[in-house]
Amino acid sequence: MTVLLTGWSGPAVATARGWSAAGDIEGELPHPPSPEISYTLTCDRAGVRLAAAGATFSVQKTVLPDGSTDVIIECEGDVVSIAATHVAVVVTRGDRSVTVNINGGHDAQLRRVRALLLGSAAARAARTLATVLEESGTDAPPRMGIRLTGALLAQVDGDEGAVRRLSRELQARYGRSVRRLLPARTGGLEAYQAGITKAATDLETSLESFSFFNPMRQVCSFVWVRRVERLWCAHVTSRTS
Repeated sequence: MTVLLTGWSGPAVATARGWSAAGDIEGELPHPPSPEISYTLTCDRAGVRLAAAGATFSVQKTVLPDGSTDVIIECEGDVVSIAATHVAVVVTRGDRSVTVNINGGHDAQLRRVRALLLGSAAARAARTLATVLEESGTDAPPRMGIRLTGALLAQVDGDEGAVRRLSRELQARYGRSVRRLLPARTGGLEAYQAGITKAATDLETSLESFSFFNPMRQVCSFVWVRRVERLWCAHVTSRTS
């Protein structure tokens, strides 16, 4: 897979294949190196740390075992951070921050987020990379970490279908194999995939409960992201323990 981001310059950066510490997950196809983006994935008892870097772009992401995340995105001198917990998503650019409360006030808060991110090189680069990875269909752990952040960023930046698209893609990818397994036999990769499939089913049920203009639909999406981040963190940690 070759990642090409318009407007980026500088020398190519070699990309590590798969995992930086644990090796590829069973059943994954090898991913060709990218000339643009390198990935590093490490973990310890405190959580998982993911770094992605290109010539003028970098992402530093920490995921805690409870699914809380802290992400710093830099591109061409522009810096955006996103801190997500079970109560709020805080988006910061420069010395300005906007807090999106998980349980309410979304319309006004999300308008302020969109205004904050207007013209942001960092946000644009992160969303472009996430889109390229989406188009490739990759679910390799480092790339999936970027895709989850990209979906959350797109969701708060006005693309209200971003989280649902990723959820449905993963449900279609994993659902068939999960249905073939008895619950007592699931573990490791299978448990991870089963958890994501269940989260996708729950998201669809939640969204169907609300009309298209109901702000609770945003709550459903935020809950899905944090839930899948928790599953992803546990899965990566189990592979390196």
